[in-house]
Amino acid sequence: MKIFAYKVVPSQDDTKSFADRLKEEAAKELVDRLYSRQGRQLRLENHRVSKGLVELNFVGFRLANAPVRVAETREAEEITIAKDEYFGEETACLYDPDTGYLVVQYNHYGPRVIS
Repeated sequence: MKIFAYKVVPSQDDTKSFADRLKEEAAKELVDRLYSRQGRQLRLENHRVSKGLVELNFVGFRLANAPVRVAETREAEEITIAKDEYFGEETACLYDPDTGYLVVQYNHYGPRVIS
């Protein structure tokens, strides 16, 4: 597993802290948290503050190819899901407001740092 650390630097005209912006985003309904970045649909899935640290979980919707179910003794089968469901990948983050660092779990298929 790879972990990357990034220093969060507010823009000069930013009047709210990054922690406050995350809290506001997490307070929205799930559907209102969706955003598109680099052709992917992403969402802040979970937000929790624990011992002064902000725990985050982001999910990326897999809108194109999807996994199949396989076994050594059977051919590959489609996995049935509802029309309004998608497969997704998750990426965990941890933000420390005291230092301003955001630690991101590298996930080859999930939401990447740039997203």
